[in-house]
Amino acid sequence: MLVCQEDKESTSTYPCANTVSAFIVNSDGTTTIDYQQYIESGTGYKRVVKIKLMCDESKYPGETDGVSEDYQPLDSTYSMTFKSKCACDDGCVSNNPSGSGNTGLSTGSILLIVFFVLLFVYLIGGIVIKKYKMGVERMPEMIPNYEFWAGIPSLVKDGIVFTCTGLKSGCTSLYQKRSKGGYAEI
Repeated sequence: MLVCQEDKESTSTYPCANTVSAFIVNSDGTTTIDYQQYIESGTGYKRVVKIKLMCDESKYPGETDGVSEDYQPLDSTYSMTFKSKCACDDGCVSNNPSGSGNTGLSTGSILLIVFFVLLFVYLIGGIVIKKYKMGVERMPEMIPNYEFWAGIPSLVKDGIVFTCTGLKSGCTSLYQKRSKGGYAEI
């Protein structure tokens, strides 16, 4: 149920609307939400709900002046005006009341923060373990997996040389096939 009426004396609630029937943009810049008429089974009593959204830059998250009821013997129409900054064009792009836009961190920023925190923990934890558990006293050897990290520059160089050599031999082979001038002789 989208909208209900509450009877405070009997603490009962009565359904007023299940679905929205229309959004109407009025000439004064307000928007009215019309809910589909709700007909109570058994009694046939009809309830209609209309909510007007009004732009007010000074209201965040918003306020209403209450609900008014137009009562007829077999039906009621409930009306309300909701004034809010969020009813303005681009008024609530974010949940930030100052309207300064999205202040959250992007996924990339979060990943970088996590990476550098883990790197810091890895380095400090490794140095502490090597110093106090293994008894290493000199600095470069206290870095965790020092041999691996010291060997990375030469491994990168070897990988580049291997790739360039493969590309060079492939290009040379292709050039020789193309320069023969066509089909192989029999």
